[in-house]
Amino acid sequence: MSNDLCDRNYADYINIKKYKRVISVDKEKVIFTKEEISLLWEYKEDPYYQIILILNYTGIRIGELISLKKENLRLNEQYFVIVKSKTQNGIRKVPIADKIMPFLKFG
Repeated sequence: MSNDLCDRNYADYINIKKYKRVISVDKEKVIFTKEEISLLWEYKEDPYYQIILILNYTGIRIGELISLKKENLRLNEQYFVIVKSKTQNGIRKVPIADKIMPFLKFG
């Protein structure tokens, strides 16, 4: 090896197998029950629960919520615009349910 520090390359003894990456197309989706949604509403003052409720009532992805900007909100018309999405078809107007409107009003 270089600089006479080691006379053999021990990395040659490591056997790294090539694995084929498998992507599951049949992910099981978990849907909240009515009871679970009611339980979420009991903690509606907690911002983390508000995020879950917003995602549940709008159907948007977490990444879309994270990229949402104040200028994309149209609170008077009760919708917001998704401008960054995984796909071109993901760019859209999303209606805001009355129940989650208070979570989207900034002081």
